Amino acid sequence: MSGTLLLPGGSEKAPRITGYRIHRGVTRGAALEHPATLLDGALEGALSKDGQIMASYCHGLFDAPQVLSALLEWAEHKPGCHFDPDERRQRDLDRLAEGLPLAR
Repeated sequence: MSGTLLLPGGSEKAPRITGYRIHRGVTRGAALEHPATLLDGALEGALSKDGQIMASYCHGLFDAPQVLSALLEWAEHKPGCHFDPDERRQRDLDRLAEGLPLAR
């Protein structure tokens, strides 16, 4: 699935998102009046009226650096350095592989 993250601050800053959904059942409630994402043409998720809480069934939001940056900015977090989740994942996999015995 793909779409747009709908955080406060206007659509000019809205990053494109991709991910997958794991969800069963029907979600109801007033919070759905303020969706968090637009996915495959449908409004999804919720953003609290005070802008402090965001929820989505879209998994994988933290995997794209531009989406992660937008979420951190929305949360008013000022990172000390650039964070690339793909680079971090690869470093972690390399460290894990270094600790495994070689197959003979």
